[in-house]
Amino acid sequence: MVTLLYLFRRIIKMKNTLKNFSKKAVSMPMVLLLIIIVGG
Repeated sequence: MVTLLYLFRRIIKMKNTLKNFSKKAVSMPMVLLLIIIVGG
């Protein structure tokens, strides 16, 4: 239960971070790198 809540919070934080990144128009390689790091 605690782990699930933690994971959920992490995903929400990730979404907000990606939103901020797209707002700042970060270059595509940077976004891909972030996705690889988080996903891997």
